[in-house]
Amino acid sequence: MSLLNNPKTKVVAEVLIHHVAENKDNLIITYGDVSKLTDNAIYHRNLGRYLYVIADACKELGLPYLTAIVCTKGSAFPGNGFFDEYFPGLNDQEKHDVFAKCLNEIRECNDWGKLIEYIK
Repeated sequence: MSLLNNPKTKVVAEVLIHHVAENKDNLIITYGDVSKLTDNAIYHRNLGRYLYVIADACKELGLPYLTAIVCTKGSAFPGNGFFDEYFPGLNDQEKHDVFAKCLNEIRECNDWGKLIEYIK
């Protein structure tokens, strides 16, 4: 079974979408909090592989990169892996600008249902 069709991927996507809907003013969520919201079904250090699948699906569907909201505890910024994969070659200022744009796009998006349908 690919991770796209893995039930855990759908659970993570649903957790992130619910978080966005409930926290428009503070979108940032930690890996640990995502893990807790999945009833610890996914250890926080193992979330990355599911987040990449979700981000790839967002890219394919023309949706904002929902996974940009997931940050390390004590940080309010995605890790370098996010930028290296989806926005390679940016300097620090460009990363901050892209991140701010991602957050605005996530706040404004009302079409997350097609992501859930895509991840079955």
